[in-house]
Amino acid sequence: MPLVQLHNGILKRLLGMALCVLGWPMLGIGQSSPELVALEREIFHQVYQQPLEVYGKAWRLVAEARSQHDVAMESKAHYYLSTICGWRNELDSTRYHAQRAIDLALQTKNEDAISNGYNMLGNAFESLGQLDSAYYAFDQSRIHGEKSMQPKNVSRALLNMGIIHRTRGEYLAALERLNQAKVRCVEHNFRTYLPNLYLTIGEVYLQIGDHEQAYENLHASLRSARGNKQMRVAANALKALGNHAWSIRDSNEAICWYRASRDAARAAEIPSTEGQASAQMAAILIAQGERAAAREAAMVAQEIAARDHDTITLSIAYLALGQIDLEVAQFGSAHRWCKQAYALAMQAGQNSTVVKSCDCLWRSAERGGLWQAAFQYHRIYEHLKDSLLNQENTLAIARLEARADYEQRHKADSLMQMASNLQRDIAYQKELDEEKLRTRTSLWIGLSIGLLAILASVAVFLFRRQNQRLISQNKQIQIQNEAIQTSLQEKQVLLQEVHHRVKNNLQVMTSLLEMQAAKLDDPSAIEVLLASKGRVQAMSLIHQKLFQQDKIADLDFASYMQELAMTIGALYPDGQHIQMHFAMEACRFGVDTAMPLGLILNELITNAYKYAFAGKAQGRLQLALHRLESDQFEMQVQDDGPGWPPDFDKGGIQTLGMQLVQGLTRQLKGRVDFGRSEWGGTKISVIFNVQQP
Repeated sequence: MPLVQLHNGILKRLLGMALCVLGWPMLGIGQSSPELVALEREIFHQVYQQPLEVYGKAWRLVAEARSQHDVAMESKAHYYLSTICGWRNELDSTRYHAQRAIDLALQTKNEDAISNGYNMLGNAFESLGQLDSAYYAFDQSRIHGEKSMQPKNVSRALLNMGIIHRTRGEYLAALERLNQAKVRCVEHNFRTYLPNLYLTIGEVYLQIGDHEQAYENLHASLRSARGNKQMRVAANALKALGNHAWSIRDSNEAICWYRASRDAARAAEIPSTEGQASAQMAAILIAQGERAAAREAAMVAQEIAARDHDTITLSIAYLALGQIDLEVAQFGSAHRWCKQAYALAMQAGQNSTVVKSCDCLWRSAERGGLWQAAFQYHRIYEHLKDSLLNQENTLAIARLEARADYEQRHKADSLMQMASNLQRDIAYQKELDEEKLRTRTSLWIGLSIGLLAILASVAVFLFRRQNQRLISQNKQIQIQNEAIQTSLQEKQVLLQEVHHRVKNNLQVMTSLLEMQAAKLDDPSAIEVLLASKGRVQAMSLIHQKLFQQDKIADLDFASYMQELAMTIGALYPDGQHIQMHFAMEACRFGVDTAMPLGLILNELITNAYKYAFAGKAQGRLQLALHRLESDQFEMQVQDDGPGWPPDFDKGGIQTLGMQLVQGLTRQLKGRVDFGRSEWGGTKISVIFNVQQP
């Protein structure tokens, strides 16, 4: 290449970079009139500070550039209009002007303008939820950025592509794109993109469970954002650090980060981040029992989210207010708050908030005396909770697979690094051999010094080899420990699935018994089948609660007693008129104890509804459970019915239900006591022994 031509190419590239900084068109500048250049420069200096005030000027630039057939200037004008429409949240107009800017830039073959247009088009598609189209647009922005040799455009496109991979749950692909962008930003000192880049990388590591890398990148994002005075990114980084602390169950540290995020967002006038941080603070403060502070944070989040139409944050704030009112026994307001949270969460597809809202709804209805509504919401809650649990299990397995792929990739990189170190050691050893050869040809005076050098080199080599052997053994132990932990988690999921399958099979059995009873005419046969159905339901409820809880080795029996009583009461027409009283201690029993005890409780509650409340408009039923001694417990069921007849022989009970109660009590190495309740009705006490886990 001639030297003159080389100099001309360098001068053109420098001129293009300078014009890009000034905001002038890369091509067609020679044909632009001074008036168009002055108008374009005015728009450039105001579009990012006062975008809404230059909207009319941008349209005037389009009209004048079109009248003068200045294609490059018209492309630039449409790019400005796309930027302004993005600020106004007019996404369809943003997409139209970005596509128009691209079409005009293609005519001038201005690769830099094409890259910028595709980036704006990708932002519009991403905001519209069209991720495939957005990814294609960002990839085209990267390709044309590489053609124009603009590393800043390439870094920006790689960052946006990584964000889309993260949104799709493709975490390894996201890390690959984001790390490519980070290398370019660090190499060319693009400090503008680094805060958001570190923030996105930290959020990806948080998703795959690498808490150490997540914490390091989120802190780097916070430092970089503060150094570049990007307060919006700094507030989001503080919020992400709060999410990190909450994911490792450090509620106090999470509160500190969320409070700092809220204050930073308030100072920078970023209401959306302030509302989200306040909502998260409210959820944690409720768990800590700080109702006043939780209510204040929830009200702030509710006010901001309602103003910004942030459905997700608004549903979380409503749920927090409902949970607070439920704890302070304001059941009416709790029901109203949670009903609004339920509706918004269903609209936004926030399954976790839907389940929590439904749980609060049935509890507020039950404590407010609305038994029918409580039963309906409880059935919806159980159904949604099962669906959410299945979704969470599927997501957990997907994250485990992503983490395994990530660790496999990391191990491969480590092996490559070890190979590089080995090559360096071989080269070093070769140099030592050459040094020994030179030493042998030297004078006898340096022989002793050479021998000492060889011995020292051998000692260093042996030390390194021993050190590498120890490192390899430690890595093998770490791999084995991780495999054991993964196996335990898989077995936990499988055991929960077994309980789920057993519960489903028992529910099928109850449906079959109910169908069979519907086909019979003999009242006694129907009664026998329905009684069997109730016993199977009692066993099914035990398996249902076991697979729904984290600790599946034993069962919270007090909660089981409440749900079984509500289930049996709903089967009787007058069940909603029966007032239920509970006096129970928190007790956890294994399956061997919970199964017979649940069958006993089913028989006693069923007998109360059949005999104590027959023909009565209303009644009272009390269930009690408490510990007598270290391994001895007492369960009581008493009602306000007619009680035992005067000539009743308690030792001669021959019904199948009471025989079942007696037999199961003997299985628990206990006894059954019959007496009169405090209301004058029947009281039956079951005293039993159990070996606590």
